[in-house]
Amino acid sequence: ILLTTCSENRDAVKDLCPGSRILEISNGTILPENIKIERGNSLLMVGNFEYAGNFEGIKWFLENVWPSLKEKTDSNLILVGKYSNALKILVANETKIQLMGIVPKLDSFYKNARCVILPLFNDGGTKTKLIEAMAYGIPIVSTHIGAKGFESIKTIYKTDDPKKFSEYILKVFKNDYKNESLINTQNFVIENFSWEVIGRRLNYFLKNISLNKTKD
Repeated sequence: ILLTTCSENRDAVKDLCPGSRILEISNGTILPENIKIERGNSLLMVGNFEYAGNFEGIKWFLENVWPSLKEKTDSNLILVGKYSNALKILVANETKIQLMGIVPKLDSFYKNARCVILPLFNDGGTKTKLIEAMAYGIPIVSTHIGAKGFESIKTIYKTDDPKKFSEYILKVFKNDYKNESLINTQNFVIENFSWEVIGRRLNYFLKNISLNKTKD
């Protein structure tokens, strides 16, 4: 029995291991200790920027969205997570971009964020940072692939067009959304992506596997 975290991985494993029984169990997130809606003033992306998918995504954003966006807002872009010299060079002359590296806790960064960005173009795995931002009640602007599987969530704005990407961010900064929608999104994460829920789901699968083996 093989476990995968998303349909793409399941299909790949199915091709590599034909005949195997494959279970799909999503990744989850640790819920914030105090779940409440905060409206900070920064633009935030969290991820390992040494990973090619994240680096190419933020590079696309910095080259195609940021130049015009930074002229229309006083907010800083905060990048949290491991980064390479290549990213350091990209932002070397940017006074409104902060590279934070690896941090012990993310709470304060989400608390100070008005909007989270996910400019991703690689299709692989459950987007754990998407789920995390949803749990913190932060509006998200993402490419279509970055938000794949979450098309119905109203607090995620999706586009692959740089101009539209910028417009959506500005829309969020103008408070053009309702707290009720963010609360609904948080509840969706609590009900589907908390580790407690995922643990129960996994235990259910394992229990049924054991029962089936006993019957055999």
